[in-house]
Order: sequence, then C-alpha cells, then structure tokens
Amino acid sequence: MNRMNRDMDSLQNSEQALEKLQKQLEEAKQAEDAAKSEKQNLEKMLQDSKCEMTSLTSAYSESDVTHYKEEIKSLKTQLELTQAAFKNTCYLAPPGLQQWLQLTYELEQKSYDKKKMSAEKQLQQAREACEKLRKKRSSLIGAFVSTHGKTLSRLRRCG
Repeated sequence: MNRMNRDMDSLQNSEQALEKLQKQLEEAKQAEDAAKSEKQNLEKMLQDSKCEMTSLTSAYSESDVTHYKEEIKSLKTQLELTQAAFKNTCYLAPPGLQQWLQLTYELEQKSYDKKKMSAEKQLQQAREACEKLRKKRSSLIGAFVSTHGKTLSRLRRCG
C-alpha cells in the first residue's frame, strides 16, 4: 500500500508537472503567436514607412529640382543684366585719380608741344641750310662754267 501511495503521489506529481508544462507550452505558443503578429505588424509598418519615405523623397526631390532650376534661371538673368550694364557703362576714374590723370595729361601735352616746336624749328633750319647750299652750288657752277666754259667745251669735243 505504501508503494501504491507512493505511486499515486508520483502519478499526481507527474500530472501536475504535465499540466504545468502544458500551461508553459500554451504560454509559449501564445507568446510565439504574439511575436509573429508583432513581427508582421512591424514589417507592415516598415513597408509603409518605406513607401512613404520614397514618395516624400521623390516629392522633395522634385520640389528641390524645381527650386534649383528657378534659382539658376534667376542667377542667369542677373548675370546677363550685370554684363549688359558693365558693357554699357564707361569707366570713370575716382575723383582723386581723375585729378592726377588730368595733371599728367597736361604735363605730357606741354612736353609734346615743346618737342614739336623744337622739331619744327630744326626742320626750318635744315630747309634754310639746304636752300643756302643750293644757291651756293648754283653760283659756284655758274662761276665755274663762265670762267672755264670754253675750255670744257673743247675738252668734250676732243675727248
């Protein structure tokens, strides 16, 4: 009987352990199902966020591209206007520099005028000297011919 009591106790303990294990198994299955559904929810959320991110990225990209194109167009227009204004305007020196430029111009003009007058004077002197030489030559040849004219004619006939 003792043995039977022990077997009964052992059987009862085994049944309790089995029930306990079955509860643990059931809890594990529930946890696994919960994890699976959580995983599926997370995957769905990830997929949705990827789609949303792609659409936002493309929307931002298109918006950015449009913005940049407009900015480039605006900058090109400004550049063209600046270049046109630069071509149409004459350079004006600052007032301080303008005074120095005017003074330098006046000094150079005076120097040029002096050199021009000197050159014209030399030219006139050279013309006068040439005219004197021409007159002397003419008078020398005239005098030579008048004194030696007959002799020269004879020499030409003989020679």
